[in-house]
This record gives sequence, structure tokens and C-alpha cells, in this order.
Amino acid sequence: MISVAGRFENYSDFGSTLNYKVASRYRFGDYLTIRGSTSTGFRAPSIQQRFYAKTNTLFVSTPGGLVPVESGTFTNDSRPAEILGIPKLKQETSLSYSLGITTRPVRGLEVSVDVYQIDITDRIVLTNNFTDGGDSTLKAQLAAANASQANFFTNAIDTRSRGLEAVIAYSTRLGAKQDIRFSLAGTWIDNEVKKDANGKPIIKASPVLERTGQIGRYFNREDQSRIEVANPRNKITGTVNYRYDKFSVMLRGVYFGDVAYLDPTIDPNNPGAFPANAFNNNAKETLDQTFKGKTIFDLSLGYDFTPKIGITLGANNLFDTYQDRHTHSSNMSLGRFVYSRRVQQFGFNGRFIFARLRFNL
Repeated sequence: MISVAGRFENYSDFGSTLNYKVASRYRFGDYLTIRGSTSTGFRAPSIQQRFYAKTNTLFVSTPGGLVPVESGTFTNDSRPAEILGIPKLKQETSLSYSLGITTRPVRGLEVSVDVYQIDITDRIVLTNNFTDGGDSTLKAQLAAANASQANFFTNAIDTRSRGLEAVIAYSTRLGAKQDIRFSLAGTWIDNEVKKDANGKPIIKASPVLERTGQIGRYFNREDQSRIEVANPRNKITGTVNYRYDKFSVMLRGVYFGDVAYLDPTIDPNNPGAFPANAFNNNAKETLDQTFKGKTIFDLSLGYDFTPKIGITLGANNLFDTYQDRHTHSSNMSLGRFVYSRRVQQFGFNGRFIFARLRFNL
């Protein structure tokens, strides 16, 4: 099987875009199938990225205590954006490749493995706060908007994602009224900001920001970590479903891999580069922290009173597992954030117990 698709669109915001997809699949008998595809794509800037603007008050810690600072988010066609050299938003574009196999070597057993790569160009990010950088014109513009700092949505970086996904499932009947199904699924992904020959992230900043020394405010070490290490790079799920007549049981275990928070204040002259020991940061005392991988379990019991009415009792996160707590008090914001608000693993809501009554109409 071979499929080819194309699409042309024109947007009033950023112009025309032409994209394509080519995919193919070849089956070797009843037991093995190979599939692959390549495609381009785009994502138009969202309405809020194009038009959202506001001014809010931030309280910044100083040796003399908390000081209120007025910070504004400005659109890309505003005068402050023009002065700082922030370009008007354009679409993100992508180029992707995938290759996979599926096989059924024996009855009831299914295996699939897929690998992929996705390159995203001109990825949109929200910058950190800029000051006037000593520019009197920008200072006046910010003052006119009742702000002393400014941030923007902008096409700042290019990224690459490489990953592997695998699923193994086995089903069998144990008798006239009972069956069981096992499944194991894993995802491994590597997200990275594209870098130059020296290993430094390629940041699409303007000469104005370079001249005023504000590259670190455009895209810094923490911003990079949000893409590369703030989400689990691997996740493995194992599930067992058993049914006997009207009774059913589901047991699931999910492993979430390591995540890390990286201090944006490290190496201000090279804000995009973080040390190779980001997941083993004993070399020096920083606010960096690794949150180690955890496994949580879900269990549910079901019973069908009739073909159309049933009940399920269960618990998500059965053993009340939590992600690691902060080890640095500076990350807790005076104790308000015991668990990280900057990295995403599996949350900190703990055990959830439920009862569900089902009606099929």
C-alpha cells in the first residue's frame, strides 16, 4: 500500500504553506508488516500568541525585601518588540520520519515497534522579562505602557525529537467463561534544542539583544530544560485484564522516568548550555535537582449485573506514591511549593479511590 497526500493553505497572518505526506506499508504474509512515512507540517501561531497583551505586578526579592515590578507581555507588532528586534510571529514548520513493524508470531500475541524523528523549525516560546537595557527609547515605551519589563512570544529555537515506541500484547481464553490479556507498552523519547558545532543551543536572537546582553532573558537554561529534561524521557506501562463470566479485574503498573529542574542562573555568559552531569549534580551546589523515576499502580474490580448495567470499584495510584520533594528551600517559595511546579512527572495528588456505575443505553 502506498499513499500520497498534499495540502496548500493561505493565511492572512503569515502567508502560504504547502505540505505533503508519503506513507507506505508492506505485508509479508499474515505474520509481519513493515510501515513507514515521511511528512511535513506546520502549526499556525495561536490567537493568544498573536494578540495577547497584559501588564501585571511581580514581587522581586532584593536585599531590602520584596519590590513590586510592573511586567508587560506585548504583541510582536508592538513598538517595544520592534525596538528589541523581536520579529513578527510566523508558523512553526516540521519534517518527520517514521518506520515501524508489526508482527503476530503466534496466535494471541501481537508486537509492534515504531521509531520516529520530528524536526520543528521556528518553535514558538514565551521569553523571559527584558528590561530597557539602557535604551532610552525602549524605557519610554515601557513607561507609556506602565511597565518596566517586557516579554513576548517569538520563534526562538529549532528542536528535534527522536523516539521509540513498543507494544507487546497477549490474549488467551482460559475456559468457556474466562479470558486474560497481558500488555506491555514502552515509550523512549529524546527531545533536544538544536545546537551548533560547539554544543551551544542555536538561539534566534536579535543584534539588539546581543548588544544589550539580554540573550539569557530571551531563552535561558531553564527554558532549555523544559524541552529536554523536565518531562519523563521514558514511560513503561504493564497491564493485566482478567475476566470470569460477569466479574473482571484490571491491574496496571506505570513507570515514569527521571525528570530534572535546572537552575537558570548558572553560567549567565552561556545560558543555554547546562553541564553533562545534569542528572548527577553532586559536582557543585546549585538549585538543580533530579526527581528520580517512580512506579505507580492502578487496580479496579468490575461486575456486570446485566449486559447493560455494571459497577466498578477501583483505586488509581493504589500505594499513594508521590514524586520527590524539593531538596533546596530556595525552590519552595517560602514553603508554598513542596513539590516542583516546574517539572512534570505524574503529579502529587496521591491515591484516588472511586466507584463507578455504568449504564449502556
